[in-house]
Amino acid sequence: MNEEKKAFKVACIQFNPVLNKRNTNIESLLKVVEEAACHGAKLIVTPEMATTGYYYKDREAISPFVDEIPGLTTSRFGCGVGNQTNS
Repeated sequence: MNEEKKAFKVACIQFNPVLNKRNTNIESLLKVVEEAACHGAKLIVTPEMATTGYYYKDREAISPFVDEIPGLTTSRFGCGVGNQTNS
């Protein structure tokens, strides 16, 4: 098969999360993700642990901020962002 490959725009997000502020981080990250989507990005890469912050003593300390899939984070990012583009 000879399939045509189309180029697409990619965005790599730099983001400095606030430790223990999951909801604040989600809203702040969502704004920059939406901005990237509005500028035509079809693939948007965010940092690992961008919604929880990076340093925790152990699993017990981070457990209140860990999200399931599907969950709070995926529900916030799963609706609306893709609808802002012409995809």
